[in-house]
Amino acid sequence: MKSMGLNSGSSANSEKKIIHYARFGKILNVKKPLVYIQLLFSVVISLILLLNLKEVSHLISYFSIYFLNDARILEETVASFFKLNYIGYSGRFPSLYESVIYIFISLIFILYIPKVNLLSAPIKIYVQFFFLVLLCSSLFFYLVPYKFPYSSNNFSLLYMTIQVGILSFIPVVLGFALSLLNVSTAIFFLNILITFITLIYSFVFGVVRYIALLYLLDKLSYIWMANFFFNLGPLLDMIYISSIYSFYLSILSEKYATKIAYWRWVY
Repeated sequence: MKSMGLNSGSSANSEKKIIHYARFGKILNVKKPLVYIQLLFSVVISLILLLNLKEVSHLISYFSIYFLNDARILEETVASFFKLNYIGYSGRFPSLYESVIYIFISLIFILYIPKVNLLSAPIKIYVQFFFLVLLCSSLFFYLVPYKFPYSSNNFSLLYMTIQVGILSFIPVVLGFALSLLNVSTAIFFLNILITFITLIYSFVFGVVRYIALLYLLDKLSYIWMANFFFNLGPLLDMIYISSIYSFYLSILSEKYATKIAYWRWVY
């Protein structure tokens, strides 16, 4: 019994020497007024964009229509309470021959890509998913093309709805993420600058992609519509927004990691 007591006492003393990570470290010495100001600023910018969705969609359509022959700007009421402008453009159904060709191409890529050692696993998965969607679309148009319920105008309106929605929420998403980095006034203004850079990039990229996808729906047919939405749609927006944030964060980390004034200890 005595030996057991000694053992338990020694183990207790050894445990006291352990410092748990959750109770010790350093965090950014964030200036709370700057955090609240940036959050308020981000919400205001998002509200301005949300209240002017029709104007934003008209601006995207206005820049896009110059690069699409025989295109026209249409208007639609979405969700029963706000209006959007979008581009009406022609598209075409694939022929039976095209559907068969795409079926074989999709199968080749789906089976061959896992054997390519030069590509990383995430890229392999993305390429396989890309051609899996193409395979499903090709089989649909081969078997029941007359049941396809969408047109290029439906795709155009859906694209515009998502694009203006993403533009409207970029300030809020980045605002909440970047506000926690406000350790100085200089970084506060850098955060605002990064938000506007992301908005401009999203607008320009959205216009270029809009033009390209509508053009390809006419030239390559509706067989690519599902892929355009699932693989070249909102997924890409999340990737470039995350990439801009990560790149900016890595720059700040390297530059301010040794600045003692920007950190404080917690216990």
